[in-house]
Amino acid sequence: MVIHLSIHSFTPVLNGEVRNVDLGLLFDPDRKSELEFCSILRSKLEKELPEQRIEFNEPYKGTDDGLTTSLRKKFPDHKYLGIEIEINQKFVGTMLFPSLKQSVLSGIRQTLNSL
Repeated sequence: MVIHLSIHSFTPVLNGEVRNVDLGLLFDPDRKSELEFCSILRSKLEKELPEQRIEFNEPYKGTDDGLTTSLRKKFPDHKYLGIEIEINQKFVGTMLFPSLKQSVLSGIRQTLNSL
């Protein structure tokens, strides 16, 4: 199985609308393995980052057109997981950002070890 992780950042305000999410885990909820992976990852991240708002498929839908969506069409659920992690840009350049990055990496590592 291939686990494809993409890590991006997003702007905290888009078209005048404040996005009230700190970390987004994007995936296709119809793919059982992606839902399972993100559920475990969210649980790990919530323990490491209790002050942060972690949401599924925010600020974008995990099924929006993109590379992961394209690859899902080529590979079945049991062979490909396409997960995108979105981090709010409001953290970039702050004192919190280095520990936030470490927590995300730790959460990924723990999730992979639990599979």
